[in-house]
Amino acid sequence: MAMQTTSISDLCGVIAGAYVISTSDGCRFLVDIDECVTVRLGSSDEVLIGRGQARSDRLLVVATCRIGEPMVLLVDRGVPNVEFTRRETASVTRIARLLRPPQFDRRDA
Repeated sequence: MAMQTTSISDLCGVIAGAYVISTSDGCRFLVDIDECVTVRLGSSDEVLIGRGQARSDRLLVVATCRIGEPMVLLVDRGVPNVEFTRRETASVTRIARLLRPPQFDRRDA
């Protein structure tokens, strides 16, 4: 079952929603602002969270995310004594808002 999406060009300043970010190196990331999580997605349109097939990180800040530039996130990977990890991707090629955000089990809950 494919995810229903609508495309936008910039995620900076957005305060709600769930998005699939595609990058120039072929990677895809789910950034769910509502649930404060991010995860690298598999090659299919299925979201793999909740079945032990993907690792989610707690999303702290979307520093930048716009078409043609690297996405920069600050995330909490759950490492003791590490306040945050800066994650930078290749250039963003697509930002797709999910019309029906996925339901999943958070690992840090």
